[in-house]
Amino acid sequence: MERYSIREVLEDNSKLDSYFGFYDWFCADKTLEKRAKSLLSKLKFLVKEKLVNPDTNYVWFKNNCPCSGSLYDDMRISTLDEDEEFLGGFCPRTGHDVEDKCSFWVIEPEFTEYHFEDWQTFKNRVKTDKNLRDIISRAFGKGL
Repeated sequence: MERYSIREVLEDNSKLDSYFGFYDWFCADKTLEKRAKSLLSKLKFLVKEKLVNPDTNYVWFKNNCPCSGSLYDDMRISTLDEDEEFLGGFCPRTGHDVEDKCSFWVIEPEFTEYHFEDWQTFKNRVKTDKNLRDIISRAFGKGL
């Protein structure tokens, strides 16, 4: 499968494959496009805030089915080079009954998860918290 930079995908959603960038899903196929559009709008925010490098990374989506709760989506980011290093991901809303929250995770320097009440709380913190911005941009913004 050909990989496209995040910038290319944001500029032209048709670059996504016939499954709209999902590599695994439990939802109906006909809902993938709507789910992808929702995730792409969130990715656009991360790029606009200069937290994710849109030129050196690519994105793919996963629809998750927790044992307890509802289906939910996340986006995962890897480098576009030959190593395709997995950098981490963002989950705007988990579907777990006990913890319906927004989160992101980074792989380096060690696997770490960060949780927020919801996507809006995350967005507000990103705009005002320099330490949070540094964590995200170190993981996903190399080369910005």
